[in-house]
Amino acid sequence: MAAVGELFQLESDFLSGRNPLAYIPLCHALRRQKKYIQALELCQRGVRVGPSSVAGRTLLARILSDLGRYEEALREVSKVEAEAPHAMGVLVEKAKCLIRLRRLMEADVVLHTLNSLNPLDPQVQVLNRGLIELRKHEMLSTPLPMKSGFMRKPSMTSRDILELVRDEMKDHCSILSLAVIPKGAGEPAIEGKEEAAEVAYKFYRDSTQSCKDLEVGAVRLGIIETAEVQLIVLVRQGSLVSLAIQSTPSLGKILYRFQTVVGELVNPVT
Repeated sequence: MAAVGELFQLESDFLSGRNPLAYIPLCHALRRQKKYIQALELCQRGVRVGPSSVAGRTLLARILSDLGRYEEALREVSKVEAEAPHAMGVLVEKAKCLIRLRRLMEADVVLHTLNSLNPLDPQVQVLNRGLIELRKHEMLSTPLPMKSGFMRKPSMTSRDILELVRDEMKDHCSILSLAVIPKGAGEPAIEGKEEAAEVAYKFYRDSTQSCKDLEVGAVRLGIIETAEVQLIVLVRQGSLVSLAIQSTPSLGKILYRFQTVVGELVNPVT
């Protein structure tokens, strides 16, 4: 933490014009002390002096976010995005505000970019967890709308399950392959690229063996991603259900819908 003398010197340098960017470390220090209003006033003044500073505008967005003024923070973010579209700090603030405003689809897009830049960044990991928790909450509190006639029959074949899943998912993603593969006896149902179903089954088989070798858990969910394809593998009590789609930043939303639809049709692993 900066000493009082250092903070006084920074303020003096900024107010005198000797160092127009001295407000940035000074505002960071004020934020750590939770003096957000003072930090905001100083940062706004600094941005007026140097409006082209990406660091300054990003800091201003961060302080506005501290104060819960998320819409204003997003407006500041938009002013620097054109100059620094892949700046981590800018994208982190944007994702944070979108999540706080519960604009989850937009936040999903921003987080997709952040994960491609640095998925191990602690801030990115926190945002990922926050988005996942909000999606879970929404799914639990809001019934998933199903198409007319969607219902589980007393006895369903793999083909029955596949057709119902396909009808529910086709308007939400570009399906490349869909498969329902019984784990025991029974005929599998596959539509689209059979190679994707083969990869899904191999993933299940190899992962199951690894779990047995390690004497831990059981495979319930797997996601395999390439630049062009995302493959979701769900394992339920009697079947393996896989969905291959064209890569999309909205994978989280599609995953939750897929899990819910399949959950209505096939009993979970016990």
